[in-house]
Amino acid sequence: MAINPFTHIALTIGKVFVVAIFLSSAFTRVARFDKTTGGSSGKALQSRLEQIEWIDIENEWIPNLVLAQAGIEFFGSALMLANIKFGASVLLSYVVPLTLLMHNFWDEVPGTAAEESQKDHFFKSMSVAGGLILFLLAKLPDPVHDEGIFSAAGATSTSGRKKVN
Repeated sequence: MAINPFTHIALTIGKVFVVAIFLSSAFTRVARFDKTTGGSSGKALQSRLEQIEWIDIENEWIPNLVLAQAGIEFFGSALMLANIKFGASVLLSYVVPLTLLMHNFWDEVPGTAAEESQKDHFFKSMSVAGGLILFLLAKLPDPVHDEGIFSAAGATSTSGRKKVN
C-alpha cells in the first residue's frame, strides 16, 4: 500500500508522541516501584478500588496491579511502534476504564480544586484515547504483508499483495 510521505511522517510523529506517554508512565512505575505502590498512587488506586462494591482487593495486590499496568503499557507501546494496530487496541482498552475509575471528577465537590484537577486529567486521558482511535482508523502499511519483516522479497499474489513464505 502506497502511503503519502507527509501522511507517513505525521502518523509516525503522532504515534511516537502517544507511545511516549505510556512508556514514560511504565518506566516511572518500575523505576519508582516502592513509591508507586506504597505512595500516593498506590493509595489512590486502593481507594478507588474500595469504592467499587464488587471488588474486594487486599493491599498486597497493589504491587501486582502496578506491575500489570507497566506490562500493559510496555506491550501496547511496543506493538504500536511496530505499526501493529492491536497495540493501540490494548492501550485503548486499558486507558478508558482506568480513566473512568481514577479520574471521576463527577464525584468531587463542584467548584473545588480537586474537581478541576480530576476533570483536567480525565479530559487529557480521553484525548489520548482519541489519538489511539485515530491510529486504529489510519490506513497503515500492514507489517506482515506489505514489505514487513515476514514478507518474502519479490513474491506477490494475484491480488498484488506480497506472499508470505
